[in-house]
Amino acid sequence: MRRFALAVQVLDKLLIANLSLQSEEGFVITHLRLQTTINMTVERFRLKVCVTTAITRLQLRKETHQSANTSATRILRICVEPLLAAAKRFKGRGHLQTETIFSDDVMKALEPRFIAASERIVGAINSSRPILLRYNNDADGICGGIALYRAITKLLTGRGATKEEMHQFFREFQNNSAVYELGYASGDILLLRGISDLRPLILLVDFGANAESVEGLKTARDEGAEIIVIDHHPYSAKALEFIDVFVSPWAVEGGSSHYTAGMLAGEVAKRIARVDVEELQRIALIGDKSILQQPEEQLKKKALVLDYLADSVKPRNTLSKCETILADAVQLDDAYRQAVQKLTEAVESVKKDVKTRELENGFVIAIADLNKRLENGVFPPKGKVVGALHDELAAKETRPLVTLGKGQDAITFRANAAAKAAGFNASHIIDEIKNEIPNAITSGGGHDVAASMRLSKGFRGIVLEEVVKKIAAI
Repeated sequence: MRRFALAVQVLDKLLIANLSLQSEEGFVITHLRLQTTINMTVERFRLKVCVTTAITRLQLRKETHQSANTSATRILRICVEPLLAAAKRFKGRGHLQTETIFSDDVMKALEPRFIAASERIVGAINSSRPILLRYNNDADGICGGIALYRAITKLLTGRGATKEEMHQFFREFQNNSAVYELGYASGDILLLRGISDLRPLILLVDFGANAESVEGLKTARDEGAEIIVIDHHPYSAKALEFIDVFVSPWAVEGGSSHYTAGMLAGEVAKRIARVDVEELQRIALIGDKSILQQPEEQLKKKALVLDYLADSVKPRNTLSKCETILADAVQLDDAYRQAVQKLTEAVESVKKDVKTRELENGFVIAIADLNKRLENGVFPPKGKVVGALHDELAAKETRPLVTLGKGQDAITFRANAAAKAAGFNASHIIDEIKNEIPNAITSGGGHDVAASMRLSKGFRGIVLEEVVKKIAAI
């Protein structure tokens, strides 16, 4: 891999320099340029490599290279051999043909996006460009991360990369936020710039296409990064301006958040390398309560364990750690017991402070004060507690129910099917408040029945009152 990348850079410098060589050598360089056997452009932090199919033509010129004596031609000879080998190996290798986990109109419409994402990832691997993968800190995001991790490492291994090279050129991080923040983007660029001068590829899974991520996306893009986002949350049109490939159910007709990011990332992974990721896809669906997957106890168990690991593994969670525990029955059972115990204790504690209101339009609102009972930065996260509390309350309620968890500077939404049928949409409420009280919400979004928003200091009471008014007006 190193030899191939070095060959590309040396050849490109020769082409850019327009070296004055003897006629035969000049013909070879002109041939390489005009016949597009190798077409490349080098800028700061950018390298585009395209090895085309004119292998036979290049082979006919090998004798010319081998008989030449000038130093420039000797460099060309060193470069051509690995490029020839690479061209043969990569010819026609854009993506693998495979079947989707579901065969419906949405998945068929998403197929070109699966292919586009996989081809760009394969292209980055083939040209030894650094890849950085960020995934959201829940079962859905982690499953998507593991699926891509399996595919990328398998392809790197097949290309002859050592463990040291894989660690050097492929990095992965859990993103403990639904936003690709400016700080994350700046740190990623500094890291990638220290690894290589080649154009980096950044993969964001289960987050990164919302309005709050625009600044981070723009920063990474301005520094030359190629960006792929695989997400199932409602997106910002502005964010798409800085994304090269966007894999999202919202981008095609009939799509919804039930086509989760982890499931979609699994489809991309299957087109990169032959990997078995179906269980991961189904865990991702279960983790985000998708209607596309029937509940299965083992899948629910693994989803909860991944949620637990996201907040419990110190100093940081890793995909390899998650894979190890998922594959080890003893460790899996142990993590599951701890997760259930901690979640049960948290829900029982929060229930003591729940206040219920019945509205004239038939809605029931349950408001839980999370500050009194829960700690920050530990499992279970506040959103998980609100979700579990809501499930318990919803099991006893047939009317439209909305559960609101209020933190110090945040509000979390959960709603039942009856509330959705009656017209409740958490994302719409958040968007309306953003417009009506511009400085109140620092970030926020999610799905129609599960969402959250972070608030500026001192705005919690005002925003909570507005939320209740909007629910009452449905």
